[in-house]
Amino acid sequence: LNTGASIIDGRVEIIIPSKNGDADELWVLNLPSGYIGGLLTGTMRVEAGGDIKISSASSEFSASFSFERKPWLGGDYDVINGAIHKGDEATSRTIGGKWSERVHLVDEKTGAPGVLLFDVDAEPAMRPVAPLVSIGK
Repeated sequence: LNTGASIIDGRVEIIIPSKNGDADELWVLNLPSGYIGGLLTGTMRVEAGGDIKISSASSEFSASFSFERKPWLGGDYDVINGAIHKGDEATSRTIGGKWSERVHLVDEKTGAPGVLLFDVDAEPAMRPVAPLVSIGK
């Protein structure tokens, strides 16, 4: 009674045009559902939940992610886990963390420590901009 959901059933198709005359690349993905808690009592909170699959017939890569909802007792909000696959091989990279904070990418073959994909608390990178006098008219 204190929650609501927007169940998403469908897919998104993204066409990436080819630069060299080859066939365009078509990527297909589905989206997670949205859930809201605390509608009547408590603190209102929005969560993503469900599985996502990203694939392309013309690429050898695919990915699957799971947006995990916080359990009733214990657990965390905004947890994401996933895997990147190359061809028919087993998982080549895993992804994990909290999408609202930090997400790491780990190479399963080497066991190398995770590469930080994004960090919400990090300072934004500044783009170098040439001084106006050097740009010309």
